[in-house]
Amino acid sequence: MKDVVVNSDIKTAVEYENMRHYHEDFPNASEDPNNSPRLPQKAAYNCVVDKLVNQGKKSASIVLPTGVGKSDVVLSLAVGLSNRGHCAGALVFSPHVGLRNQLVNVKSCEGFLKRIGQNQNYTRSPFTWESDIKEARNRFKDGENKLQSWTIQKLTTGNSVNDFIDYAKRIKKDTGLWPVVIIDESHLLSDDNCWGSQVKKLHDAGMSIVLVTGTPYRSDNTGIPF
Repeated sequence: MKDVVVNSDIKTAVEYENMRHYHEDFPNASEDPNNSPRLPQKAAYNCVVDKLVNQGKKSASIVLPTGVGKSDVVLSLAVGLSNRGHCAGALVFSPHVGLRNQLVNVKSCEGFLKRIGQNQNYTRSPFTWESDIKEARNRFKDGENKLQSWTIQKLTTGNSVNDFIDYAKRIKKDTGLWPVVIIDESHLLSDDNCWGSQVKKLHDAGMSIVLVTGTPYRSDNTGIPF
């Protein structure tokens, strides 16, 4: 993992804090110090936009410690990158059902949309969780969705990774854009395990990958993809 943003105290974070991508994409974000997006969140967002959009890279990594608010960063990327016309939306993979559901909690997402000044733009939540790739509807086509939340186990059952690739190709055919893939708790991937190899297949098919974690290394010292 190379594109690291830890907090506002280190050089790499300061570099991204000074970029304007977040402010350009969310000009109506709250400025209330008790309810506004945090500086490390903005820096993480700027990092990914700089890597994927400005530099044209196909992957980016962000490391944020517990408590900073990774969920808001993930939601911001889904909204901001799709609004920029860089992707159709985001497919987010988490290691268990609790995180999958937590990411799209309706009340939390309503608060998030208010913080970024986008709450008037949607008549229903643009963030949903999904459980069956064969039943997933391409809600990205009509702009209903910005993010679909899945468990990463869905990539490793039978032929499911190819089903996801086919689904992403259908999204691209309908919208002209690939979805971006965001991996939560990405330190659980390795160059040697099944999760890592399946995510690589999504990347090789044409999708950009964003890794998000609070732990930029593995205890077994194996490498983390990308």
